[in-house]
Amino acid sequence: PYRGSFDDATVEHTYTATANWWGAAPFIKVIHRPTVPDLQTGYIMYENGELDILFGDSARQPAFWDADNPYHGDLKTRGGKDSPSLWYARFVTDHPPFDDINVRKAFAHAGDMKSIIPAILGPKAAWGAGLITSGNRCWQPDTGYTYDPELAKQALADSKYGGPEGLPSITIELARPSIIRIFEVLQEQWEDNLGVKINLVRLEPGQQRQAVTEFRRSSAAHRIPDPSILLSSMMRPTGPDPKLDAMIAPAMGMAMDAPGYCETWWEIESHILDQYYHLPLQGGDFASWAVQPWVHGYVATWGDGFGTMPWWVIGTRDRSLYE
Repeated sequence: PYRGSFDDATVEHTYTATANWWGAAPFIKVIHRPTVPDLQTGYIMYENGELDILFGDSARQPAFWDADNPYHGDLKTRGGKDSPSLWYARFVTDHPPFDDINVRKAFAHAGDMKSIIPAILGPKAAWGAGLITSGNRCWQPDTGYTYDPELAKQALADSKYGGPEGLPSITIELARPSIIRIFEVLQEQWEDNLGVKINLVRLEPGQQRQAVTEFRRSSAAHRIPDPSILLSSMMRPTGPDPKLDAMIAPAMGMAMDAPGYCETWWEIESHILDQYYHLPLQGGDFASWAVQPWVHGYVATWGDGFGTMPWWVIGTRDRSLYE
């Protein structure tokens, strides 16, 4: 029902209702979607009533998640009650140095993720303990990598490199500010605990990515709060793993209420963790939107496609009228 345009000067998308839409005419004729890279600015704009809707997950907008916050009641989760997700980094295993499991093990245990995540993303942000995150069926707490610098040092010594001196260059490219801050702390901890300093490339908009890097930052979310989708496809290693394939194939044929269902997926999760394919960052976040009380007709969706948006009704932008 809309045609989109983008203004380079104002960095704003505008969607304008078309005259030849085949369905019911939208109530909303023009939609403005500004680009607001500073999260605090976005919060202030919402506070001032300049935004009707704002992405407000606990990592980006932790203030909303405080029960005493005046806008806490505005949060609407995607996909119903639970919309579990996981932010993580992939160890690229098809070339050095992360083709060596001991190097991956060293890096996994040399960063204090349990402390870093709430320190950077806010007290409501959850450490990505394990791969089956909270909100999922079969979730188990405290299944992630422990922070153990001595174990990490020993693992690096046990690698084919024998220590930090023989390691080749390690690079990760990042664009999202919050993830950059996480890796800035990890960069320091890895240097302190392992004697290794990684190259942290901060990507600018439109900057070309390198063909080969040693980390790939990624995220995963799924529509059904069940581990099968997450572990069978999203958490695949960057290289082959025939044993993992053999474990997943029969698991995908199990009914969700079958005896031993969770135990089967726990075994798969343990295998992926034991191989150190991924570095979990933040998990269990319930991606949500803050929606002003004057937005009528909003319906939560699984993704970011608001199928009902053309027919929302925007009332008077005065919060006192809805209290």
